[in-house]
Amino acid sequence: MAKVVTEHAEVLKGVTAESILTQLSKLHGIGSRIPEPQGMLLTPGQRTERAGQLFALALALALIENRWELNVQPGIFQPRRGADYFNPFVAVAELMAGKRSHDGWIQQCKTFGISQLKLSAAGSVVPVTQSLDTQPTLFDPEAIN
Repeated sequence: MAKVVTEHAEVLKGVTAESILTQLSKLHGIGSRIPEPQGMLLTPGQRTERAGQLFALALALALIENRWELNVQPGIFQPRRGADYFNPFVAVAELMAGKRSHDGWIQQCKTFGISQLKLSAAGSVVPVTQSLDTQPTLFDPEAIN
């Protein structure tokens, strides 16, 4: 996920959670610059949808990088902070479809304290310094010391 956001960091530069609104009219052009999956020819609508998904993905990663927990269950993938749950994929899709008002989006961003949360991945991805198979386990005597 982070790789996709990093590959398109230039498009996300300067965009905040709240300013996703200003990007809606640009999604068609942004989508046309995202390479198509190998062997597929996407329609203009599919390209626009992919651009919206890029912004939703960047928002999800920004939330997780800013101490939101990831709630993952079958069919559920959404960040959570305390009692607040927020699915950026549904939210951005609703904005694109006109099912969520601009005022409602701005208010929700303010309520969650994410209005100025930047979506750009440039410099925000924390490198992994230890592989999963070298992490200590509960039964690892070295982990006790």
